[in-house]
Amino acid sequence: NSTATRLQVVVFPDILDPGEAAAVIIFASDAFGDPVLDEDMVVSLVSGGGEVLLGGVAVDDGQPLEVTEDVYAADGVYVAEFVASPLVRGPAVLRVVDLSDPTELVVEVGVDVR
Repeated sequence: NSTATRLQVVVFPDILDPGEAAAVIIFASDAFGDPVLDEDMVVSLVSGGGEVLLGGVAVDDGQPLEVTEDVYAADGVYVAEFVASPLVRGPAVLRVVDLSDPTELVVEVGVDVR
């Protein structure tokens, strides 16, 4: 089982209205660009207003989540959900951490709540 050497993170949509939800999509790959499975990915809110659902756990199980869905199981694409605060506007920063990797890869990504 290889460990991820690269995380690419996309938040869609990345411009939200207050109270709107977005998918946090994490692509985990190894040194050869191949998908990495069975990683423990966690997403947290660093700054701004909102909440990461499911306790911040990103899943790769092909199941529906609360507002989005992980379409394929075990494909190295992990999905989490962020809901913007209905009261706080402005930028929010999300942090993704791969807890399975001994180096604990970390990526931060911004979302704008207008």
